[in-house]
Amino acid sequence: MTELNRERLLQSAQLKRMSFNDVLEMLKQILEQDDIPREFCELVYEKTRGNPFFVEEVIKSLREEEVIFREENRWKIKEVSKIEFPKTVKRVIKARISRLDEECQNVLTLASFVGNDFTFEALCGVTGIEENKLLEIMEKILKTELIKEKIIRGEDVYCFADVIVRDVVHEEVSHLRHKKLHSVVGCALEKVYAKKIDEHLGELAYHFLEGGDKEKALDYFLKAGEKAQKVYAYNEAFSYLQHALELIEEKGDNLEEKIRIIERLGDLKGWMGEFDACIEYWNKSLALWNQLGDKKNKNIARLHAKMAYGFWFVVGDRDKASEHHHMALEILEKEPESVELASLYEDIAHMLWRTGESAEVLPWTQKAFELAKRLGDAKVLEGCYANMGILSLHSGEFEKAIEHFEQGLKIALENNDIDNVIRLYNNLSNAYGLKGELQKMFETAQKGSEYATKVGTLYGLPWLDSMLAASYAFMGEVQKAISTYEEILALAKRIKHSVHIGGSMTGLGMCYLFLGEWDKCLQYLRESLDITKKLKEYQFFGETTYWLGELFMEMEDYMEAEKYFNENNSIYENAGDTDSQLTWTFPALSRLYLKKGETEKAKELTEKTYEHATKTKNRLAISDAEMLKAMLYREQKNWELSIQHFEKSLQEYKSLNAQKWYVYQFAELLYEYGIMYLNRNEEGDKEKAYSLLNQALEIYQKMDAKKKIEKVIAKKKLLTA
Repeated sequence: MTELNRERLLQSAQLKRMSFNDVLEMLKQILEQDDIPREFCELVYEKTRGNPFFVEEVIKSLREEEVIFREENRWKIKEVSKIEFPKTVKRVIKARISRLDEECQNVLTLASFVGNDFTFEALCGVTGIEENKLLEIMEKILKTELIKEKIIRGEDVYCFADVIVRDVVHEEVSHLRHKKLHSVVGCALEKVYAKKIDEHLGELAYHFLEGGDKEKALDYFLKAGEKAQKVYAYNEAFSYLQHALELIEEKGDNLEEKIRIIERLGDLKGWMGEFDACIEYWNKSLALWNQLGDKKNKNIARLHAKMAYGFWFVVGDRDKASEHHHMALEILEKEPESVELASLYEDIAHMLWRTGESAEVLPWTQKAFELAKRLGDAKVLEGCYANMGILSLHSGEFEKAIEHFEQGLKIALENNDIDNVIRLYNNLSNAYGLKGELQKMFETAQKGSEYATKVGTLYGLPWLDSMLAASYAFMGEVQKAISTYEEILALAKRIKHSVHIGGSMTGLGMCYLFLGEWDKCLQYLRESLDITKKLKEYQFFGETTYWLGELFMEMEDYMEAEKYFNENNSIYENAGDTDSQLTWTFPALSRLYLKKGETEKAKELTEKTYEHATKTKNRLAISDAEMLKAMLYREQKNWELSIQHFEKSLQEYKSLNAQKWYVYQFAELLYEYGIMYLNRNEEGDKEKAYSLLNQALEIYQKMDAKKKIEKVIAKKKLLTA
């Protein structure tokens, strides 16, 4: 290989790893032939990690070992599977190291103990060599290209050319000296990093562990775990705490600290979405607290409360959750007033409204709120504001609900209370959606999703992403909604989050209903129905029955549709969720009764719907109620009043920017309005009907709503017949 070609390849690689094609080209030039076996090239690329210097030196070494040999004026290569590459690469590195003088080799050894990347400041502190002298030594080492210079986060650092270089240097150090050097490095780095020690806790823990100072190692591992947890690096925090646990178990004392670490490991597993492992750690911690006797009752109660939350919130096992709630209550209500008791009251209230037992929510919430205020506990107050907001939503008091959610969210953000931040973002987004302010719903869900992603809470993310997916669907971006729901479903299955397995399936069912793919819709909704019914999560169970009713109404199976709408009505009625009844169920039943020709039933429900919409000042609900009135008058052939209410509905929708945020509902209004003119059939009505139906068709075509497209086209044909 010519020197010019070698320099060109090395420069193109910029002293970094080459691509596979670069390595192939380099081998062709070294061996001066084109027919290099691909299997051999792949092995060279894998073992040298694309390092250009290793490639060249390894080929030289393989020639010396006659793995590559000449035959008939061409290079031949022995069977690839028999080549001992690790040994070959290490020989290359050792040869480079041996060219250094003893002083340089000592510095290189100490550098390998500092880390793969290290600053000049750190190396100076560890070696104790005067700065100018150390700079001269480093210049010599850099020429061997075993170490490189680079910039990390704006700071000049040295780094080993490859991790294997550092490994080779380490292997040359005896076990006893290895331990001694780690101790020396740890003590030196403590001084070097004194002003920024929080940035190096894990590094120092490792050095003192390897150096045999287990007390210091334990202290640093605990601090490193706490810091990693605060920045949501849960895997890293788990690793640090595992090391800490091993060190405490070696000592055999301080059982309380051991138990607390085990509990924290369980917490981390929970945040990482591994609930089975989480429960295993908590159970272990609980058993150890029980060994310590009555004086540790609060700790036992706290764990029962955590397990209760996990069972109802994640697994959906309310019975098991109630058992743990009861065990925690038995302990805490015999003790003096405590934050743990206030938290328990709030969690019971939270579970009760989620399972549709609204009548019992307020008493538990009030007890929690009063106790939390006396004790000054922010976390419990946040949860209470969430519960009070939900109760306000149920009665259609949207402004009051939003006020509660915003109060709770403000406190939760101030305290970086992850669980309640996620919960309150979700509740606030939902409140805006129910109020008919989809833009605010979408923007709030986006903020919440960004927060959930940042903190890495796998159980929190599906809540906010579900709100985003629903927004996409109502905006007419159905494929984007489907993609989001599928991601939620995959995550929910992975972390065994039963609620969102069912919830995402309901969302997918809704999307396929919009697209007119009825078989897929029915499959998802029936699967969801089985899950949500067992979980007793009234919100998700209610949504599933609602969309099943909508599906069968679209399929013109009115008997089945009425069955599901009635079931939906019972669910909301039993849960005390009047707003959902009057905003969703009654309008759906009204439309169904109009299709069945039962106008009196439709009229009664329409009036209730309209009254509730105006009372709550829900502009979206008012738009829907106006459309229902228009449809009712259309059936009665009261054309003038029908047009008046269709126009009111149209103006309300336009004022909400429905063309962007409520695309599906807006298209439905245009279609129904067009049918009114088609049915009246007076002079000029065909043109008006055609215009309205055409506007609806354009929206459905953008959405790819197949059944709706067919329906509109069929009606348009009547205009030209």
